[in-house]
Amino acid sequence: MVVNVHKVSDGVSEVELPEGCVICGGDLHVRMVGDGAMSYCPSCHHIGRARATVKGDGLRVDFRVAGRA
Repeated sequence: MVVNVHKVSDGVSEVELPEGCVICGGDLHVRMVGDGAMSYCPSCHHIGRARATVKGDGLRVDFRVAGRA
């Protein structure tokens, strides 16, 4: 998977992960800041707090479960 990272400002970057939404499988937009990351899916409108870490030449995005219905 090839993704483009866009630098918004110092310490803030955005990346789009194709088929990265854990809810619907849509494209996931992730904004990375110094203390973590926020994600948004334009398909299902899910907004989440993510943890993004760089692994080798890849990016790993994990989501914390806040609740269960």
